[in-house]
Amino acid sequence: MAHDWLIEAIIDLRTYAQSNDLPALREQLDLTLQVAQLETAQEQPCDQSDRHDYQQSE
Repeated sequence: MAHDWLIEAIIDLRTYAQSNDLPALREQLDLTLQVAQLETAQEQPCDQSDRHDYQQSE
C-alpha cells in the first residue's frame, strides 16, 4: 500500500505519546489512526458527505 509509511508514522507518534505520559495526544492519535486507515483503504478519498465530525468543537 502506498500509504503504509503514514500509518507507521502515526503509530510511532502514538507510541511516543504513550511512553511520555501524553494521554490527550495519545487519544487524538488513536482517532487520527482510525481516520488514516479508513481513508487510505478506499480507492477514492472520502468526500464531504462521507466524513464524520472528527474535530472537537472550538
